[in-house]
Amino acid sequence: MTHTFDVAVRAEAALGEGPTWDPATGRLLWIDILGSRVHTYDPATGRRTVLRTDQHVGAVKPRAGGGLVLNLRDGIGLLDPDGTFRWLHREVVPGRRANDAAVAPDGSLFAGTMRYDEAPCGARCRGSRRAAGWTSCWTTWPSATGRAGVRTGG
Repeated sequence: MTHTFDVAVRAEAALGEGPTWDPATGRLLWIDILGSRVHTYDPATGRRTVLRTDQHVGAVKPRAGGGLVLNLRDGIGLLDPDGTFRWLHREVVPGRRANDAAVAPDGSLFAGTMRYDEAPCGARCRGSRRAAGWTSCWTTWPSATGRAGVRTGG
């Protein structure tokens, strides 16, 4: 069986990961972890945007009320539609970076970290979301391996 694929958008990345579809905006989101960039692409208009972050980014997910949640090297940040950034959870750990995130069906965010040298000591974090939006209620637990990828479902 032969499959044919079309390239939606060409993008250079040092370490590109995490494609996520945002159904509310009709945009594709993805990150360049080591390039510290968040990319968006709107297939209806062909418009691309690139947001530079001031640190390595491990994941980007759309927020129900608009804007983005970012899993960054030093914690979880919220980016509002007007461009305002604020930390939801910040924990600076030398040698550790963000690595992946997933949103559960109830809206909870599960975000992972890993060490740059890939030795064990990553962590997984869970943040709760209530009707008013994301809260700063977090639970962390250590990763069994250096990589703390996040998956939902079976």
